[in-house]
Amino acid sequence: MNISINNVKEYFNSYIKSHIDEEIRVIEIKEVIENTNVNYIFEVKYEKEKVIERIYLKHARPYLKVNKNIKFSIDRQNFEYRSLIKFKEILVDNVVPDVLYFDRKNHVLALTDIGKNMQLIPYLLKKGIIYLDAIAYFGMIIGKIHASTYNNNVNIRNSDENAKFIDFIMRFRSASARQFVSEEVDNLLIEGNHSKTSLVYGDPFIKNIFMNEKKVRFCDLEAVMRYDPGFDIGYALSDLIITGLLNLKDPSVVRQIIKNFLNGYQKSIKKRNDIELKKILLKSSKFLGMILLHRLVGENNPNIIHIENQDSKKKFISNSILLLKNSYDTPLDCFDEVFNDWKIEPRDCNYYEKDEFRYF
Repeated sequence: MNISINNVKEYFNSYIKSHIDEEIRVIEIKEVIENTNVNYIFEVKYEKEKVIERIYLKHARPYLKVNKNIKFSIDRQNFEYRSLIKFKEILVDNVVPDVLYFDRKNHVLALTDIGKNMQLIPYLLKKGIIYLDAIAYFGMIIGKIHASTYNNNVNIRNSDENAKFIDFIMRFRSASARQFVSEEVDNLLIEGNHSKTSLVYGDPFIKNIFMNEKKVRFCDLEAVMRYDPGFDIGYALSDLIITGLLNLKDPSVVRQIIKNFLNGYQKSIKKRNDIELKKILLKSSKFLGMILLHRLVGENNPNIIHIENQDSKKKFISNSILLLKNSYDTPLDCFDEVFNDWKIEPRDCNYYEKDEFRYF
């Protein structure tokens, strides 16, 4: 059954309501359009005993929502369900939503409102706001996922499924970088495939992360897999760097974001003496370059950031290539070397908002 705005209320009453509470009164159901490239998301607003609450229905189809020609296994919903359960075990804090019900037949997850009293990180950055304590907490949570599962057998997928998913994700995420430095990308992915692994979030794209002054909350866990931990670090920092530089006028603030994230990460893993932190951070700098290029270049790429000023875009691309061609001990070192003198005018970003920067 394909769930759409036309039949979602009937679907909710028939399949979901009884698993939540028959006494609730649905006020409104609307489709979430923004930042939903892969799946169909519906927000259900309801009332019980004069209290207004929200839950979310996440519906998967065997293709990307934004491009039906790109096939994507419908099993991703089952893997996300497993990931949510596993992350609930690993992360005691309420970092991921609760699963209220999983409709396997129709590929729908009913989830609690994890973003209550929070905002997605891109919205904060576009307003010139960043919470540095929460950035450190973000790094700490990623580190806790890695430290809890490093070099063991904990997995969401079996080994064949995991290998196929890595191949799918890496072909997509590396396609743009291959246009410029194919040999370096091949070497990085070969090294990643032969590294000691952990569970990785797999898609720590900041549009998937809610934030307030102190903490973060994660959504969209369908890309969880066993892989090189450096991939998560590079991916998370790539979006913080590019969105930060385009919206926060001072590169030193973006540097502080990177520093806080890495400090939080290292705090989580310091008790695991077997974790090869130097190797992880070295590779994370190269994954950073690969994902930056993924965000900057590529036809039919739903994750691309559009930069109107072509000189600025070329500089971003050339700097990202340097990260793959050279070796940097940590993402902080590569930022100091490549991006720290960055100058970009607010008009270069086509979604810039003229709010003053507030430093928390």
